[in-house]
Amino acid sequence: MRKPIPYKNPEEKKHVNKKRIILFIIFEIIIIILAIVTTAIISLLFGLSPYISAGISAAILIVLTIFISKEILLKSGN
Repeated sequence: MRKPIPYKNPEEKKHVNKKRIILFIIFEIIIIILAIVTTAIISLLFGLSPYISAGISAAILIVLTIFISKEILLKSGN
């Protein structure tokens, strides 16, 4: 007869701070608007292809999103 499989102890869920989620969404909207404006400015000022300027603004979008999410959501201070 086999031994019963021991159940894992239920881990406590981390409390989700709604204020941080709303702040994160607001920052994301600002970052997306910044990326769109950057795409337009780079295209118009430097005469680059829209694909190159979209790539540059996508890189800005990714870097800022990672930074903001690390600072706001993964901060374990509170």
